[in-house]
Amino acid sequence: MIFGGKNDRTEDQVEIQCHDQLEDAIIRISDLPSLSTKPPGCILITVLKLLFSTDHCNFSDMEENSDSDVDSDMDNNDNFQDQFLENYNVSQEELHDLYKYLTLFGSQFGLLLLNYREKLLSIKDIPKLFRHEFFDFITSILANDLNWIENLALKEEILQLSSKLISENCGRLAKSDFIRRIKIKYDNGGKKHLNILLQEPSLTEDKIGLKTWGSSLNLSRRICNEFEDLIEFPVLELGSGTGLIGIVLSFLMKSQNKKVNRGDLVLTDLEEIVDNLKENVKLNQVENFSMVKTLNWESPDSFKKWMIKNYSTSNYYQTIIISDCLYSPSMPFLLIEMIKTFFKFNNTLKSRLLIQNPVREGFEYERNTLSGLLNQDEILKTRLKLVRTTTEYGYDDFGRQEFIFQEFCS
Repeated sequence: MIFGGKNDRTEDQVEIQCHDQLEDAIIRISDLPSLSTKPPGCILITVLKLLFSTDHCNFSDMEENSDSDVDSDMDNNDNFQDQFLENYNVSQEELHDLYKYLTLFGSQFGLLLLNYREKLLSIKDIPKLFRHEFFDFITSILANDLNWIENLALKEEILQLSSKLISENCGRLAKSDFIRRIKIKYDNGGKKHLNILLQEPSLTEDKIGLKTWGSSLNLSRRICNEFEDLIEFPVLELGSGTGLIGIVLSFLMKSQNKKVNRGDLVLTDLEEIVDNLKENVKLNQVENFSMVKTLNWESPDSFKKWMIKNYSTSNYYQTIIISDCLYSPSMPFLLIEMIKTFFKFNNTLKSRLLIQNPVREGFEYERNTLSGLLNQDEILKTRLKLVRTTTEYGYDDFGRQEFIFQEFCS
């Protein structure tokens, strides 16, 4: 690409002037193309694409000591950088054009280094490191008529990308569809790890099962470290959401060559959640280790009929998993009925009920009601024994969170 305009510096002069100070430099807003230089539309588009956060790992904006550093040593790897560019839909040529533009048209950063690609890829960190300046930069683009860009399609794409960046950086509730990567280290300090992809649609409706919550990540970590002691098959998960716990179980079954039937791990949720849940099971290629079914707690007859048809009983599951399912006053009562309907009470084989809930403000009634029902229900109080209660901390998209884990055995 040929760039027009005047600039007194040659590439060699930029390199000599900047080389000593660049090795530890980071890209700042001031290093990005200034609108006063009338950058070509393709240059602005490349910058805007690189500003998107396509790599949502765990709850990385919040977690201080997360599992998300499992592959941090890959950041300087050429293959990793090539994959990174592919994720951003940016070509090597486009990246090099941006590099040339920044070195020749006013940037004080000077990118004439062997690792210029790595430096340019750090543009993605600008929204987190320089939040106010980032918003000023994007709004300045939206407020400008960009009259030097004659291609209307390019101009429209610039405006669309800018608007989407504003939305994405206004919190989880404003984000569009994205893929969240979950990384879990386990087995005595992280000798093993799992990598999971979860598709999360935009939260345009009140469908909280379409996002991943911190409870499922904390419980997944526990299951990874205590798999043999915690899990008895067959397993039923109530309110699976995006499917993290069930997918973790599928990977553990696969890695340990567990000889179980596909129907021995069933992930369930409401009809409007199940399609995305199925997509996540396919995305992680664990269809052969788990089954996804619709289960409406208010009208469970169709699922119950399916159980009786295939297993001659509904009281079939030796492990039931419930994670963060208390979001209305009716939920504790419905959950108790689901447990009594589908749990296999057995004195010879240990059956387990695993419950993980956040200590979320405003939901004390739901938590206390569920605990009271588990202790007072005529069937459950004689057949279930609380063997462990643990308080722990973790994160989700909304910050640090306290969780309570409970394990019941029959």
